[in-house]
Order: sequence, then C-alpha cells, then structure tokens
Amino acid sequence: PFSSKYRCVNLKNEVAGKASNCNYCVQILVKYYENSLKDSYDYVMITACDCDSIWCQDYFLYLNYLSVKNNLKYFNHIIYTPNITNVKHFQPNHILTNWMSITRSIATHGHFRCLGSIRTFTSEYHIPLILLKKIDYWDNDLVHEDVHMCNKLAILNEKCLIFKSTFLPCDNQTPTNIRSVYQSFILLWCQSLRWNFFIYDLYYLFHHWHLK
Repeated sequence: PFSSKYRCVNLKNEVAGKASNCNYCVQILVKYYENSLKDSYDYVMITACDCDSIWCQDYFLYLNYLSVKNNLKYFNHIIYTPNITNVKHFQPNHILTNWMSITRSIATHGHFRCLGSIRTFTSEYHIPLILLKKIDYWDNDLVHEDVHMCNKLAILNEKCLIFKSTFLPCDNQTPTNIRSVYQSFILLWCQSLRWNFFIYDLYYLFHHWHLK
C-alpha cells in the first residue's frame, strides 16, 4: 500500500518537512499493525521515495522476488535503489550530477564499518517497519533525513543488519539545468547548503568513534 501525507499549515507544535510527514504516516501504520495485524507486523517493508521518482516496470514485483530469493527470515534487510538522473532528457552535464552524488555518498557513509563503501540510502530505499521503530523513525529537524537515519542504523551496529541493492535503478530528478553545466553546479551548490555541509553527519561520525 502507498501512504501519502501533505502537511497542514500552522498546526500547534508542527515540524514542517519531508521527515515529519514520513513519521506521521509510519506511526499510524505502526499502531495499525500492532493493534490489528500483530502476526504480520514483523514482515512489513516501508518504501521511502520522492514524488518525482520514476520506477522501472514491475519494480515492486522484483523487490518481492528479491526478498523471497534471499530468504528474509528475520526481515533485517535494508534495500536501496541505485539512482540514475534525468534519463529522459540526459545531457553530458548530468555526469557531473551523478559523480557529485556518488562522492557525497561515499564521504558521508564510507566511515562506517558495517556500511562499507557502498552507496546506501538515496531518495529511494526500503526498510522494515519494525526497524524504523527501533531507531525512532526519521528526525524531524533535519533536511537530509535519509543520511542521518543511515547513521543511526550504523550506530545501532547490529551484526544481523544487511544492506542490499536492487539491480533495477530508479530515475531521480536531481536538480540540474540541461542547457548549462554552470547552472547545474549552482543548483547542486544550493542543494548542498540545504544539507548543511554534513555537519550532523560529522557529529554522528565522532559519536560513533566515541562509542568504540
């Protein structure tokens, strides 16, 4: 099932943003499964994606196949989807976008032993509902909620946690200008400002070292 939430305006104690909306939906699902479908609660996978994500044909059928093939007995797999950007209107400057995205992912994720150097969370990934609850869902006050959640999972450091990638990519409309490399760089720079230059990611890196 797909669940969507558009935030209201000026609600008391409201924290506006994507992560806040995700939390709202997921906590409703948690209550529903805990109260009505307890036997199925451990086998619920949540898909997080942007509204402009373009999935391959029969992608979710393939995801089910991947789950069965890997015998997800304990349902501890987090499955992420490789990104390809702006395929429909691809231009050479999109190569810059892809490589900047990959470099950023390695910079933010590569320091965790259990994650290795794989390109984990992007805007499209799938995570067990029970695991989401265990790490207290997303963080409402962060723009780059996917990276921060990935770091919380790394600190959780459960040996049984497994990261997998699908072979089927997803077209994610990363902000670019198909007519200008310079304008693409400006758009990516503005996006980086929204990510706060990994300040929170560095905080969790040092916290991880401290725990060790």
